[in-house]
Amino acid sequence: MENINGRNKSQILLSIGGHTKAARLALFCESVRQYGLFLFLLAFLFSPSPACAYPFTDEQAVRAIIGEAENQGYIGMLAVGEAIRNRGTLKGVYGLNSPRLKKAPEWVWRMARKAWKESQHSNITKGANHWHNVDREGETYWTKKYHKTVKIGNHQFYRGKV
Repeated sequence: MENINGRNKSQILLSIGGHTKAARLALFCESVRQYGLFLFLLAFLFSPSPACAYPFTDEQAVRAIIGEAENQGYIGMLAVGEAIRNRGTLKGVYGLNSPRLKKAPEWVWRMARKAWKESQHSNITKGANHWHNVDREGETYWTKKYHKTVKIGNHQFYRGKV
């Protein structure tokens, strides 16, 4: 690593508050050069981004929509599709493996596919990334840390940290 006045670039970046993306990137690149590919792989594997950590296919999203909102009509399916897109992961979406999937008729699958596709361009949930069937299950502990956005069918939608 190149030294400037007896300090390497990493030390200088840190000492001047190098907390910008550019500074972190420069520090990362210097570290990769010094420590090799091992650091790069570690950083990639332990990335905190849920969208990167839990990628999913369109078909998995459709399954989750059916499992979560089969009985909520098209608007309810669209809303769940939006919230899935907003949260960027299917982690914690129990409908993905719902036993109802085996019994759902073909028209429900078509409706869910349409809702998933159209959820790219809609915002009926006002940016929600979580939902909960309050009619069936009541309020739960985790909903207190999220902001209520809208209620559609039996689902209350929430916006919060992902």
